[in-house]
Amino acid sequence: MNSTQSDYAQFALAFATALMNNEFEFAHELLTEELKAEYSPVLLQQTYRNMVSYFSTPPSEVSVVCVMEDWQYPPKQATDIGWAYVAINSDSESEAVSVIISKTQDRCAIRHIEWGRP
Repeated sequence: MNSTQSDYAQFALAFATALMNNEFEFAHELLTEELKAEYSPVLLQQTYRNMVSYFSTPPSEVSVVCVMEDWQYPPKQATDIGWAYVAINSDSESEAVSVIISKTQDRCAIRHIEWGRP
């Protein structure tokens, strides 16, 4: 299995797909409790829509571009299992979300989101 097919990459892909499909309640459920307190479903919606507001056509595709299991910033925590950069594309534009996935107790969850391309 290549690294973009890892469990944490697929988790990041599910998050980006939920954003693209306007499933903000579902996307919210994929966050850690701490990040849920920071991002309500409404704030996820606003932040995502602001990010893609300049697109001339609606986003229609998501894909995992890059993954890492070791990184420097933001500092990796003991429960982190992976970092993923997921492209969100329309016919002619592209944006992305970068997420860090942690394993807490018995579930994976996104503990950090970086919005937009670098």
